[in-house]
Amino acid sequence: MTRDIALLVPVTMAHATLEAVIKEQAGQYVQSITLFDVYKGEHVQEGYQSLAYSIRFLNKEATLQEEEIKQAMDRIQTALVALDDVTIR
Repeated sequence: MTRDIALLVPVTMAHATLEAVIKEQAGQYVQSITLFDVYKGEHVQEGYQSLAYSIRFLNKEATLQEEEIKQAMDRIQTALVALDDVTIR
């Protein structure tokens, strides 16, 4: 299962910081985290950028349930917005 998340972050915030938070909160079934879009420009405040990530989950031993993914995404979103100047788009 794959879920996407788009963030509005300061241009000074390191991609590695965001990826580490996502990985930590995603849980044991995270298979990959891919940054697939970076946007700066119209409709994005000066000094900020929009980053979009694709998060892939996989349980090799059983079918993942939607509720498991929802709980992981809730943890990810809560941890990301706790960072200074990060908002979910």
